[in-house]
Amino acid sequence: TGTRESIFRVPSGALIFQRDQQYVIKGSAEHPKAVGVSVIAESNNFSSIRPLNPSDLNEGDVVATKGAIFLMKMINSGSKL
Repeated sequence: TGTRESIFRVPSGALIFQRDQQYVIKGSAEHPKAVGVSVIAESNNFSSIRPLNPSDLNEGDVVATKGAIFLMKMINSGSKL
């Protein structure tokens, strides 16, 4: 039997490309978390994505659409706001 995996639609500006992998940043600015994703489809304004680890992204999670690169730098450096 196959497994059912969720596909999410996010603004294309929410995607970050780093070290040959694409990510979205979820959570608040105070507690951001990078989520590795696979891009299924893209249009001018939106992308359909699937998280690499299905439990990392759920319906209703908030993803950064602006400032995501800054948040990724914070995560990588261990800094906090």
